[in-house]
Amino acid sequence: MTHTRFLARPRLACLLALFAGSGALSLECLSRGAVSALYVNNPDPFYRSSVEQICALLADQVVDTMTGTPLFSSSNSTQAIADMTHNLMGLDSSRDTAAIGVLTSHYSAATSAGKTATVALKSTFTLACISPWVVSVGQ
Repeated sequence: MTHTRFLARPRLACLLALFAGSGALSLECLSRGAVSALYVNNPDPFYRSSVEQICALLADQVVDTMTGTPLFSSSNSTQAIADMTHNLMGLDSSRDTAAIGVLTSHYSAATSAGKTATVALKSTFTLACISPWVVSVGQ
């Protein structure tokens, strides 16, 4: 019995590498069958603004949602920030200290400035979302 359907997989994968750096990620994907790779190393301010807007829209869907269970809840911001760091940014516990510190400081500054916990956590999510770990790797 042969499994030819697994041997003849279509090669449709494309990769967009933002802040590509050395390009190692793209080269790895190409070696695993990606059809194409686009490297963007120096995006302009319009690109940055677009990514930030997409992340802000996504924050509305995952932080303190009105329906269903939110992925990130301001009722436990410490856990939400840890989850953002591990699940969104893809950093494990051996590399998460600095990122958690930055996100926690951002959240604290927002709440100290009078923002609600929900608005502060949405802003923190947006910051995590536009980080190079997410934008360049696409977690």
